[in-house]
Amino acid sequence: MLIGAGTILIPEQAREAVGAGARFLVSPCVLPEVIDAARELEVMMIPGAFTPTEIYNAWSLGVDIVKIFPAVRFGPEYLRAIRGPLPHIPIMPTSDVDASNVGEWFRAGAVAVGAVSSVLDPDLIRNGDWEALTKRAREFIAAVHAAR
Repeated sequence: MLIGAGTILIPEQAREAVGAGARFLVSPCVLPEVIDAARELEVMMIPGAFTPTEIYNAWSLGVDIVKIFPAVRFGPEYLRAIRGPLPHIPIMPTSDVDASNVGEWFRAGAVAVGAVSSVLDPDLIRNGDWEALTKRAREFIAAVHAAR
């Protein structure tokens, strides 16, 4: 298992997360100072971007993968459109990804996907419904395997 930390907004958060064992960092936006910190800490950096310019700028700063955020707005068709002029940039959607559509995202060109609330539902966690969480995780993993 590879553990990461999300919503990193400042370099100090990056250092704290890596100090706690994170091997990759995720940010909702392109923050050069956070990208620099991740590079210094030698961990993978995945910033969020939406427009072609933001995606290209993130890639130009040396990130490993760019997450489309929020991907929910236009879905897999948007990713497919972005991949046309930017096929060399690895892109990962992180919203509106679930077991029912993960295959569409991979077919559109995603190199990875992020599925947080569709698998790790906050209500199920709050209620300690580990059986339902385990079922969701298994369904999602099976869908990813089927899609690949």
